[in-house]
This record gives sequence, structure tokens and C-alpha cells, in this order.
Amino acid sequence: MVKLKYSALYTDNLGCEQATVYFSKEEFQLKVRGCTFKNDSLNFDFYGKNSEKFNSLFYLKDDELIDYVLDIKIPVTLFCDNEERIEKLLLRVERRKNYYNNSLSFFIRDVFYKVEGYDLRELLIKMQKELPQEYYMKDCFSYMFEGHHLNLFKVESKKIKKLQRVPITYISDDYCLS
Repeated sequence: MVKLKYSALYTDNLGCEQATVYFSKEEFQLKVRGCTFKNDSLNFDFYGKNSEKFNSLFYLKDDELIDYVLDIKIPVTLFCDNEERIEKLLLRVERRKNYYNNSLSFFIRDVFYKVEGYDLRELLIKMQKELPQEYYMKDCFSYMFEGHHLNLFKVESKKIKKLQRVPITYISDDYCLS
């Protein structure tokens, strides 16, 4: 099993600390303050075993880590005009007691791109849509998404752009191709 490891910045009401995040096909792991939290899906709901140590160092709601912000810089390969560049996306996970706010942001050529979503897959797909047409983002997470969803999106987008638009005139419930 392949694991991707990234350093992160964990912030809550108790302070700001370095953390480590591991991504694999089966789960996310967050290691901070000597404790490990796990998530068995690709969203950002981290759970830990309820213990005295966890309760004294973190805010938990039914064993779920809450009231924190996690900032992770994720390197991605960006292609533009047959040039390959390594760029960093900023993944920001914000969990509060009653809501979440997850975003993925990117700054290139004096333009700031930001998308919001529920899980990592949704954020990466939205970011690919947000980027200018000449950019293609190749990431190291594709293997986690049961195939090539981002590559499939690129192929499907090209097919749609090749379609010809035909104006339609509606007359009552019937229509005519103009």
C-alpha cells in the first residue's frame, strides 16, 4: 500500500503546531501532539480513540476531532503547452462544532483560484474545472479515486467542446431546429 506523507499546520484554540498527514487508498491519518486520528473515507472527519490524553489535548465530539483548522501544501504536476511544472496547492480543512469549510487554493500568473467542497476528490475535480483551459493538473491522488476521474474529466471536456451548438426555436410544445 502506498502512503503519501505531507507536513501540515494544525491550529485550534490551544495553539498552532506542526502535524503530519498521511493519504492512502483506505484512509487519511493525522498525527499531531503525539496522537493519531484516522479517517476511513476521503472526507476530513478524523476520529480518535476517546481517552484522557485525547480529551485533554483536543476538542472531540463523539470521538470526532472538531474545532480546528488544518493547512496542507500539496505538490501537483501542472501541464501547460507541453511544459511540466511542480506547483503547490493549499488544502485548508476547517472543522467547527456545527459546520465545515474545506477549500483548495492555488496562485499562478497573478491569478488566485479557490474552490470549496466536502472531500478531497470533489476539491480536485472542482479545481481542474476552475483552471484555465490550457492547464491540466496531474495529481498523485488519482489512484485513490478508483481510476482516472481527473483524466476522464479532461477527455470528456474536450469532447463537449467539439460539439456544435444548434439553436432551437420553441413553438408551443414542439420545437424546430433553426
